Amino acid sequence: MAAHLFDFAPRWLKPLAVVFVLLAGPAMAQRPQLASFSTRTYIDADGARVFLTIEGVRSVLVSAASRDLAGALADPQLEIRTADGVLIASSNDRTETILGDGSLPDYAKGPKDAAVRVTLSTGAYVVRVTGVGGGTGGATIDVRDSSSGPGIISYALRARSEGAQTPIAVTFGGSGNINLAWFLTGPNLPVTNPLATPKLTLTSGAFTDSALPITNIPANVTGSVRTPARRDARNVGRAVLWSYNLPGQPSTANKTLSFLAADASGASQGEFLFEIHDLDTTTVRPPVVYAQTPSTSVTPNSAFTLTALVGGSSLTSLRWFLSTNGSFTASGEDVLFSNFNSTLSGDYRVFATNPGGSVTSAPTTLTATATLPVITIQPTDLTVDAGQPARFSVIAAGTGLTYEWYRSTALQVGANTSTFFIPITQVSDSGTYAVVVSNAAGSVTSNPVKLTVTAPNPGRLVNLSLNGFAGLDEQSLIAGFVVAGTGGKLHTVRGIGPTLANFGVGNTLADPRLTLYQGANPRDSNDNWTTDDGRNAGGFPLPAHSLDAVINTFLAPGAYTVAVSALNNATGNALLEVYDGQRSNLNSRLINLSARTQLAATQTVIAGFVIEGETPLPIVIRAAGPALSGFGVTNAMADPKLVLYRDQTILAQNDNWSGDDGRRLGAFPLETGSKDSVIVTTLQPGAYTVWGSSANAANGGGVVVIELYEDR
Repeated sequence: MAAHLFDFAPRWLKPLAVVFVLLAGPAMAQRPQLASFSTRTYIDADGARVFLTIEGVRSVLVSAASRDLAGALADPQLEIRTADGVLIASSNDRTETILGDGSLPDYAKGPKDAAVRVTLSTGAYVVRVTGVGGGTGGATIDVRDSSSGPGIISYALRARSEGAQTPIAVTFGGSGNINLAWFLTGPNLPVTNPLATPKLTLTSGAFTDSALPITNIPANVTGSVRTPARRDARNVGRAVLWSYNLPGQPSTANKTLSFLAADASGASQGEFLFEIHDLDTTTVRPPVVYAQTPSTSVTPNSAFTLTALVGGSSLTSLRWFLSTNGSFTASGEDVLFSNFNSTLSGDYRVFATNPGGSVTSAPTTLTATATLPVITIQPTDLTVDAGQPARFSVIAAGTGLTYEWYRSTALQVGANTSTFFIPITQVSDSGTYAVVVSNAAGSVTSNPVKLTVTAPNPGRLVNLSLNGFAGLDEQSLIAGFVVAGTGGKLHTVRGIGPTLANFGVGNTLADPRLTLYQGANPRDSNDNWTTDDGRNAGGFPLPAHSLDAVINTFLAPGAYTVAVSALNNATGNALLEVYDGQRSNLNSRLINLSARTQLAATQTVIAGFVIEGETPLPIVIRAAGPALSGFGVTNAMADPKLVLYRDQTILAQNDNWSGDDGRRLGAFPLETGSKDSVIVTTLQPGAYTVWGSSANAANGGGVVVIELYEDR
């Protein structure tokens, strides 16, 4: 028998033959039945499969052999499973018991050949042959049924053609007539490389013409077997009533049908499914999954069809389930996804059932292919004031997107959404930012964008003024002020006397003289102003040729003293003013005003100041009287008091201080429990006045120092 099988294919590189053999013997009295199957085919990494449908209880010998020929599989192995995947038997090397089995083919007795005998009952089974360690090459697969009575009612081979043709042989025994159907499926086999144009040639047996369009399958086939390959006309097949006892042949002879499976176009490779069915049985063929769409990645938003090619009875029904959550998906061989997306990803199984049994396929895992993200809207540069929120946003297209925001090369911890948000910015947040958008396909980086956080125009003193009595020598109206920061800047100092009468002030100083000191040395002086009256610095206009005094000068950071004195022994009320003449220049600023004056018991000294900017400014205001005694002042005011106004509204007042005396700002300390006065407060930008006077007219006046400090 072995020599007969391979007479037409003595070498691996020559065409392969498949032989089905119906064995003679005790079964000869029976109707003809399929008895054995043999093929020499190519074993790739996925292996070759033989599908068996059993009727009754059968003793079956399965072998996988390779001969010492070029291209042969070095070490074949096989396993037998139920259609549901339960392992029944496996073999790597045949045993001594199998070696003595008289049914074992001579060419399957090599030390590396695999063989196993099993007893199978009614049902569907799968024989899979692979190479040990993933080896590939040619091998011969044999399935031999040695039992009498009802037997194997279907064989199917799923393998890959390698070379011009794959030989297949089927042997059967018995006497009389047998209805057979055989089919070769290729184009719509759900595998990665199907045989494109299948061609099946019957090389031995009663027929030489095997061409029958699958679209013309007879009724006895459609009523018994699931339509092979869904009647795709590109596939080939035939259904015949074949007479076992042929003229001139002894009735005891085994009968063989030999086929060659190939691609009509001459293609050298391609996976195919060959089936042969005994149509005379009344047994319902249980379902078996011949092939299904392999696990794959699907392009998002595209159409995709999930397919299973299932054999068995024509009564078989199919239902698909998403096995990751058990939800029903669709009925039939195909599941069409018109718009696949990540929510449809998962493991899909087909459940096939008929009166002969049921089977659940292995999972097909579908995942949405990750395509490289595409940034459709880039973030843009942003400028905000310190303390205000800042928000960068990006819009990207793609699936499974993740986001990472960076400042320069530093990852911003927690910034992992399409929006990067800083609720309260600081100047130190300024810098260059970018976002990396990623998914399984890779990542893209946005355009770099700049965040500029500008410091708000800070609250600062831009005008200091003192309204008081000015006279000779000790009674001069004297004020000190401090400029802090860097660089020189224009300041305006004014001594106003006669023009005060225009505002309803009586007893004004008729002709004030203004002297600016740096340390003990006079720096600038003016008697009567001429060209610049200081209105550009914020002062009220002075009448032309008035006797008021104005000094416009650049002052570097430091401490200065200015005095308003009288000419010709005159006395009267005067206004001393200091203005920041370049308010847009923030490199330097006024931070302190101190004024010494002598008041009568009922007199009041008024200091004014203006805060400009966008933020509040902490201020400390002091009226020092008793503390002056420690500096040798003999006529110090015993109990001064302070009242702070904005317009006509009293904001704060103090008679006797406690708590904070302002010494931390550089002021001279006050004695604990003294009757000096201190106001510590924070003020919004605006104009304010401070009134200093004696707390008790009965205690009389005296010398008092009014001080104003910026507290930052």
